[in-house]
Amino acid sequence: MHEKAMYALKYTMAMVKAMGMELVAEGVENEDHIRLLTELGCDFFQGYYYSRPVNGELFLERIQQ
Repeated sequence: MHEKAMYALKYTMAMVKAMGMELVAEGVENEDHIRLLTELGCDFFQGYYYSRPVNGELFLERIQQ
């Protein structure tokens, strides 16, 4: 990640956390993403690392398991 993009991400996340809000990261594709975002204070993750997009019926089936 470029240095300027990293600063923007870091300080945007810090601002959101300072307002008492939780963070959801979209587009998480690997463990490196999870590790970095966890270090920055991210609360929740979604993306191909966990699952490819699924339809509503399959989604409900998976969360019931």
